[in-house]
Amino acid sequence: MKRTQKIIGLFVGVFLLAVSIHVLRAAGQAGAVTGPSVASRDQAMLAVGIIRLINTAEWSVPARDGKIDENEKFLPWDELLYAPRFKEAESRVRFTHFNISSLSPGPEIVPGLELRLIISPDGKHYNLWLGQKQAGDCPFAFYSDERGLIYEGKVIGCEAQGVVGKAEQAQYRISRIDFRGFRRVPGSTLWKSISIHVGDIYEPAIIEREVAALKNTGYFDDVRAVTKDDEETKDEKIVTFYVREKKDLILPNTP
Repeated sequence: MKRTQKIIGLFVGVFLLAVSIHVLRAAGQAGAVTGPSVASRDQAMLAVGIIRLINTAEWSVPARDGKIDENEKFLPWDELLYAPRFKEAESRVRFTHFNISSLSPGPEIVPGLELRLIISPDGKHYNLWLGQKQAGDCPFAFYSDERGLIYEGKVIGCEAQGVVGKAEQAQYRISRIDFRGFRRVPGSTLWKSISIHVGDIYEPAIIEREVAALKNTGYFDDVRAVTKDDEETKDEKIVTFYVREKKDLILPNTP
């Protein structure tokens, strides 16, 4: 166990060191505070969308016997791009004026944007970096990992793109969370198994993570999430988890 933790710690340390070197090099080239252009902001919004797509695909892992298959691992980019889970994720992430089929397996996944997706040795963790290949003195970059959170980085002396906040404004929020299909499993158990709340930003990758969490309780043969627009608010989402309990379900004794 300690050896595994050391390997993961070393993996994260090397990744952060590489990111720091990249930022320091870019900072050395920056001469003055510079604001991002409109074209750069559009490209940054595309980058955030691609990261959401990757996170959603990584979490769209198959289950076996009602639980996430322990043999399933996060995939490197050249494998993930052609995996069935990536095709499933495409329907959950919205793009405007961008053809997902144009993504490349190479480091430069679209013209001007480079991706570094690093998988831990045990395949249970990943870190990704997506940023501009060449953008003068103030390139942008975004970071994420298996938690599904997205971080925006900036070169010292340059203004941040500010697109993560804008992307959140463009995204829906969750107005309601429902469960369907449970009979013997207490509702309180379902709520304790997920981490999302009403009012959270709707992120497809995080919904997939919650599906995985429900599957890993071991109580269900199948779990799926269905999302629909809230007809009352028009700018929010209703998330419904449909579960199918195991026929031989044995619940732990509760006081």
